Amino acid sequence: DSSASVGIVTTATSFVEANLSKPELDTALVARHCGISVSYLHACFAASAENAGALIRRLRLGRCHEALCSSSLRHLSILEIALRWGYTSSSSFNHVYRARFGVAPSRARSLYFRNPT
Repeated sequence: DSSASVGIVTTATSFVEANLSKPELDTALVARHCGISVSYLHACFAASAENAGALIRRLRLGRCHEALCSSSLRHLSILEIALRWGYTSSSSFNHVYRARFGVAPSRARSLYFRNPT
């Protein structure tokens, strides 16, 4: 039923947003929170613009990017920011950040603070 799927996607999205900092956050944990199987979670997200795993990645990267460009968090290292938002290593964070934004996190940070908008 589509209304059930929408409700699950809403519940799942809220859970993801509230738990982004947890390294163990993955689709299995989201499905468990919703009381459904991982395959049913994927089926519920099928009508959405992105799947549950992509949602986790996008939101985590977004929070990291915001933190990298925050003058109040400038004292934090890139690794500290990555760890704060659930990444477990600098290499994995650097890889996904570069894939999404086209530059390394260190480069993005230096460019931002050279030319803040």
